[in-house]
Amino acid sequence: MEVCLWLITSDRVFNPKQEHIMPVVRVSWFEGKEHAQKAAVAAEITESIVKNTGTPAEYIYVIFEDVAPSDWAGAGKLFGETPATP
Repeated sequence: MEVCLWLITSDRVFNPKQEHIMPVVRVSWFEGKEHAQKAAVAAEITESIVKNTGTPAEYIYVIFEDVAPSDWAGAGKLFGETPATP
């Protein structure tokens, strides 16, 4: 069973030379995604921000943070742990 978790956060950076807000979106998810998957997600995130804010695509940044399941916990348990069998 593969569990896929995403944590998307957004920062806004002001570039005084360009007078644009530059959105920075960070996507944290389990490691192992293919380049094509990352490219598709980056394109969709960028498209959504352009559509909803009018920010030009060249000012939008998407950063992927690949996390090992053993470094991610939910409900107090690491996802990389193998459940004990009775």
